[in-house]
Amino acid sequence: MAENNPYRQMLVDFERPGDKRQWVQQAEAMVERAEACDDTSHERVCVHHELIMAQHSLDEVGYAPAILERVEALMAIKQGMDPMSGQCKGCLLGSKADALMALERYEEARAALQESLENSSKDGRSKWWALNKTAEALWDLARIETLLGNPKAAREVVARHDDERRFAIECAQAMIDNPNNAQHHGHYRHTIQNANEAIREMALLDLAAHGKYLQAAEGIAAYLGELGDGGSGMTSIMHAVVTAAAAAEAWEALLALAPIVGPEFESRGAVRRLALLRLHVARAHLELGDRIKARTLLFELEDGQSDLIGADMEPLLETLRQRLRDAL
Repeated sequence: MAENNPYRQMLVDFERPGDKRQWVQQAEAMVERAEACDDTSHERVCVHHELIMAQHSLDEVGYAPAILERVEALMAIKQGMDPMSGQCKGCLLGSKADALMALERYEEARAALQESLENSSKDGRSKWWALNKTAEALWDLARIETLLGNPKAAREVVARHDDERRFAIECAQAMIDNPNNAQHHGHYRHTIQNANEAIREMALLDLAAHGKYLQAAEGIAAYLGELGDGGSGMTSIMHAVVTAAAAAEAWEALLALAPIVGPEFESRGAVRRLALLRLHVARAHLELGDRIKARTLLFELEDGQSDLIGADMEPLLETLRQRLRDAL
């Protein structure tokens, strides 16, 4: 029962607020209460993971070092007390990979995801959590291969991902068809919805991996028009498509992407990704010969939105400044 486990009771009582800053603050308060307990159950990891998710949602780059530190500490604590459950390890490895990707440490993130896949494979498809963690790791791995410019590897990962998602859909539908599982039908319907959305997201990523950025832009617009959101996963897909287009110097495609993904980043509070998009757009205008638009965008960022520019963006910002100086 929840009341016999202090961590589980905290999670049952916790309600995520709509405001991301409040989510972080309330999760921090819950972690402080948890640290006063001496219970060694696995739900302690879940309490900390709530804070990790909140921090990643608010500022994935800014909080990344703290998330990595927390993940390593939790893994050390759990391994010191007892063999860590596969599910706990899967959550922590996923968070580690997310933080490393936010810092653009893609090779390290790939290693964490490979470890996550090995961890999940111990139970194969026999446990629901292992099936979900496998699909999630493949989803992230496809993003990494796209960002690293490995289209063949990305396509192979996308195929594996889609296979796992389709198997999850089959399993969830079988559970829905069983009248004894009526109380869980909502959960399984949600699983089917998420899996179908993830397969569509991977199709968009596959287009970007193969340089079809305009088609990806059209696909993103259609996806958002039909589904309206897509959640944090779609935010990451849009960011990956933008980053891949910028890396390939596909400037016209980037300008086609900007009016689609820019408002989405803004409405979702993805401020760093929005700032990075604006830097890429300024570079695109400059490379296409429109120095006035490029200088205007750069001025707006440096003068009115400087708080959005993180240290990770400085190299790109300096490149843009230098290119503008050279163009004068």
